[in-house]
Amino acid sequence: MKICDLNLRLYGITIIINIMSFLVGFFFAWTSPAIPKLKTPNEYNPLDHVLTSEEESWLASLMPLGAATSTFISGYAADKIGRKSTLFFSSLITTIGILLSIIATGIRYLYLSRFFSGLGAGTVFTVIPVFVGEISEINNRGILGCVMVLAITLGIVCTYIIGPIISLIDLSYLQLSVSMTFSVFLIMIVPESPYFYVQKDKYNNAYSSLRKLRVCDNDRIVNEFEEIRKSVQVSLESPISLGDILKRTELFRGIIITCSLVMFQQLSGVNVILFFLHSIFKETGSTISPDSSAITIGIVQALACTITSIFVDRLGRKILMLISCIGGSLSLTSFGIYFYLKETNHNVTSIYWLPILSIVFFMIAYSLGLGPIPFVVLSEIFPTGVRFLASTITIFVCLLFTFCTTTFFPRLIEFIGMAYTFWMLAVFCFIGATFVFGFLPETKGKTFQEIQEILRAP
Repeated sequence: MKICDLNLRLYGITIIINIMSFLVGFFFAWTSPAIPKLKTPNEYNPLDHVLTSEEESWLASLMPLGAATSTFISGYAADKIGRKSTLFFSSLITTIGILLSIIATGIRYLYLSRFFSGLGAGTVFTVIPVFVGEISEINNRGILGCVMVLAITLGIVCTYIIGPIISLIDLSYLQLSVSMTFSVFLIMIVPESPYFYVQKDKYNNAYSSLRKLRVCDNDRIVNEFEEIRKSVQVSLESPISLGDILKRTELFRGIIITCSLVMFQQLSGVNVILFFLHSIFKETGSTISPDSSAITIGIVQALACTITSIFVDRLGRKILMLISCIGGSLSLTSFGIYFYLKETNHNVTSIYWLPILSIVFFMIAYSLGLGPIPFVVLSEIFPTGVRFLASTITIFVCLLFTFCTTTFFPRLIEFIGMAYTFWMLAVFCFIGATFVFGFLPETKGKTFQEIQEILRAP
């Protein structure tokens, strides 16, 4: 298939879709500035008591729990009512969660708010990678697939910068404005996936949608439309169930690869670091303030994600994942060394810079591969008929590990200490590198059919 010219229209539509991802970044980072505020008695604290350690753990873990709950619903809904409609209803659910945080008068309101925010986040992780993969072209599939993680990162950065200097209720109003903006732009500008329309035998709608997504001449659009129609027709003629995934070599290998990638992504401890960033840096005793450290790391992560989006279609997925896993392992090891020295009563004032430098390098490494690449691969390696089922399974595994890591992190620190906790995460990153080296195929510049042949090969 011939490649269209630079498609700024498609880039703009992808950015609009990922306004919701930007909002999810707010949700992920919310605990970092919020927990210190909730632990301090003041007139802006909606609680009638100081936040306890158990409540802190639940505030962090209820969001991934809500996200894991919504993966199965959103995957099913995306195939039944469409990708666009599912995202719209997801924005309504997140709005409910935000409103609960605005009217919160106790911890239960905040628990519900975090859970509803998680329901919306689960839809983002399940639907957006597939949606963007379906509307992308071969030459920009990698860079567009990275936009989701970049948008999440920018949301995190905004929360790190703004969160410490405004009240929690003002932060909620800011989230509400983002949610409403997304809903309006989604309805007015974003077309439905042509794949979904073809699945529903709405060929005129599918062709019209494709024309809105392309800047090619009409002949190229017609050719691509025929390829989409044939791809969907093959999938509909041979519907794929969960049992088929286990039986067919290419699908089973695909699900093992995507589930393993997101598992190592979460076992790197990234969400532990994001959720508890202020608390972690407070524990270091560094002379650099936790707020400044968090802002610096957020900005570095955003820049690294931008670099990845530029090079992912040039260098490829595999090499970036290898660099990411090895770099993450080394960074977490040095972070653990600092805490080991501190916990064994060594004088660490001369290396006050080591914690922030270690986490900065970890975020750079994570953003090069572990962050965006699993979602790019997820959008690439499955045929139309199994895409959402595979996405649902993969994202459920991802969020299940997110819930486990954020729930048990505070308890793990109490049991084995900060140093050994981060060394354990470093080991997981190294194991991830060996998996990538041995099992991840390169998907750069390949069609769905070519990728399936690679997975099918002995």
